[in-house]
Amino acid sequence: MMIPFDWITPEGRLPDSMAHSEILYDYTKPPIYGWATTKLLGFLATGKQSNIFEAVSTERLTDLYDKISKNTMFWYNCRKAKNLRIPWYTHGNDSGWDNATCYDRQTMAASPDLAAFLIVQNDFLAQVAHHLGQSEAEKDWEAKRDDMIEALLELWDDENKVFQFQDAYDLSKWSTPTLLKYIPLVASAHLPHSVVEAMTVGLKAHLTEWGLATEDPTSKDYDPDGYWRGPIWAPPTIIIESGLRIAGNVELANEISSRYQKLCEKSGFAENYNALTGEGNRDLSYTWSASTYLVLRREQEERSAGKQ
Repeated sequence: MMIPFDWITPEGRLPDSMAHSEILYDYTKPPIYGWATTKLLGFLATGKQSNIFEAVSTERLTDLYDKISKNTMFWYNCRKAKNLRIPWYTHGNDSGWDNATCYDRQTMAASPDLAAFLIVQNDFLAQVAHHLGQSEAEKDWEAKRDDMIEALLELWDDENKVFQFQDAYDLSKWSTPTLLKYIPLVASAHLPHSVVEAMTVGLKAHLTEWGLATEDPTSKDYDPDGYWRGPIWAPPTIIIESGLRIAGNVELANEISSRYQKLCEKSGFAENYNALTGEGNRDLSYTWSASTYLVLRREQEERSAGKQ
């Protein structure tokens, strides 16, 4: 997971992709390292350890802290405008949701998923700083976390019970039938109960027999093989599933997990899947689909054995 940090820029930007012949910085990707590292440390921790940060050495934890801190500050220093409280993406590719319908109107946007990832990452860094005895840094990360919570809630449309996207130029807001607006469930531990419950209700419009469609299947823009305009993908599945579980919505989290496992057992580990038929789309041998399956299956087995 930390390989991209071998190519981090002085500003803290990570490359969009790496291959044997080139390193590309055309775009970057969201700050998911607080969420992902927490999950990995949880797997490494044993019952004898009082907290997950004891799962690795102090030296290793300090290295993780320094690198993730640098990447976090990239978003604050290089992607934040005075008139926007939330950093912006330059393009859908920055979000990982390349052609999602929410970016049809404007690609230079403050996106609710980015705010949610920063909330989780700031909280992670605050916890690590506390563990390392860095009290001033802990307070700073906590302040950044709380400010981003407030900023995210400014994108909440209470009338329609959805998070909106914001134009980085004219500050106008909009929403579309994209699953991306439910990614803030990853920060459910930090959001008002009413907002989390409203998202949980709205999320069900995306739930098919096989899992979470990235565009509401009733949308006029739904495309069964439209990349981020309909198909089921591994990343939002595991991110949203974990957020629901943290929020205590265990029944829905279990349902999403079991449907995705069934999907993989039917169609293998494709890059993405037709949300209505369960057939694999595009690259039919993809590691993040396999990884998500293995994590969800492991966690299911541990719950069955009473270990979670």
